[in-house]
Amino acid sequence: MARRRRLKKKEIKEDRLVTVALGVSNYVQEHFAQVVAGVVVLLAAVAVILFTAQARRNSARAAEQELAVAMNIYQVGNTSEAGTSFANVADRYSQHDPGVIALYFLGECQLAQSRYQEAVQAYDRYLDKAGEKGQFSDAALMGQAYCYEGLKDYPQAAAVMEKLSQTMDPQDARYLEVLYSAGAFYEESGAREKALDFFRRLSELATGELKGRADVRVALLE
Repeated sequence: MARRRRLKKKEIKEDRLVTVALGVSNYVQEHFAQVVAGVVVLLAAVAVILFTAQARRNSARAAEQELAVAMNIYQVGNTSEAGTSFANVADRYSQHDPGVIALYFLGECQLAQSRYQEAVQAYDRYLDKAGEKGQFSDAALMGQAYCYEGLKDYPQAAAVMEKLSQTMDPQDARYLEVLYSAGAFYEESGAREKALDFFRRLSELATGELKGRADVRVALLE
């Protein structure tokens, strides 16, 4: 009786590869339509992703260009036309950074035109999208406070400035202005003690003319 030849490891591996290959081939033949459909769907998905990414890049570039045009108009002092341009950028490119930045400058244009209520809304929209760490968030809060001053809502103006004094970096060049404005708005609203607190803080930090003004306010309120 002839002895059965033992298969070598290499032959076993090759045999398994053949079996797997045949299995894949049979599966593809049996499910050819589904495989083709899956490939088509995959290719379509990739195409959509690539198209969307390119569209976003094109949209972002367009937003930057239109914001630059609006900024040029703003810098020559035409706040009416600039405001219209900023509003267009904000509406058309709300998902891009230039569209968010445009909201801040829209508020600045409206403040310059004494359109206080509209400016407050523009600043609010900017702050909602940019958050407290936005590039112009501190300036937007200051703008809001000056809008409330224009509306003669001094308690609200003071509250905004007080909030800003708590979050703004004391090394910021505008910090002393914030303290002075908070004191002035509280004084206008009849809150003498709150006003005194801010003018005293200002007197301790300021120098020169600003310190002198703060000292005068303290003397008048005490």
